[in-house]
Amino acid sequence: MLGWEIFRHAVRMVFRNFHDALRVSAVLYLVQVAASLWVETAMPKGARDGDAFEMIPVGSLTTALFLGVAAVISSLWIAVAWHRFVLAEEYPSGWLPRWHGDRMFAYFGWGIAISLIVLFGAVLMTIPVSVLVMLMPPLAIFMPFAFTFFAAWFGFRLSIKLPAVAMGNPLKLSEVWERTSGSTGTFLVLALCTLGAIVAVSVIPAVLGTAAPSLAFALGAIANWVVTMVGISILTTLYGVYIEGRRLG
Repeated sequence: MLGWEIFRHAVRMVFRNFHDALRVSAVLYLVQVAASLWVETAMPKGARDGDAFEMIPVGSLTTALFLGVAAVISSLWIAVAWHRFVLAEEYPSGWLPRWHGDRMFAYFGWGIAISLIVLFGAVLMTIPVSVLVMLMPPLAIFMPFAFTFFAAWFGFRLSIKLPAVAMGNPLKLSEVWERTSGSTGTFLVLALCTLGAIVAVSVIPAVLGTAAPSLAFALGAIANWVVTMVGISILTTLYGVYIEGRRLG
């Protein structure tokens, strides 16, 4: 099945190029880890738990905003750099990849736009699904799974635009949609593999959360790095297969 082959290729891409993956992402990913660690240790507990009545000191709020912006920038930097490493063989010269500010800004904008389109599609999907649930109430239990798979399927198809943005290719969403037509089964299998892998790598940190919080945080950070890099690699692979016509090695 092509969906499974794409997922497997993306995983192999990360670990086959493990040293380069670290050079592209390690320093930048530490920014995100530092932001998460600061929230866990320095933010008031009520604020971490979503208590709207918890007063946050101005200094903490400023630091949180700064770290949040830094984490977003580092995420964009990693994504654009990894796409370009795989697709254009743009190797990092040190422990920081090349800066492509214009590509990163465009990547951010298209990421927001695609997220809104997927959200709008999910909202439209609620209409027929709600009618079906009214006719057959037991189906309500499957609604969260249906929406999750719909969002993953829809999101994967549209997100092929993101590697194009990283490469400076003015590919239209309509072209992406046309190139991926007839591949519903592939994208559903890919969504199933991806969501299953995310759940699998999250189990151990979740289990250790109360018994060994420090170890759980460390394992969670490693798991999130793997998920991040594999996720970017999936989009890279989809772009290679559907846009550039590459074959899976």
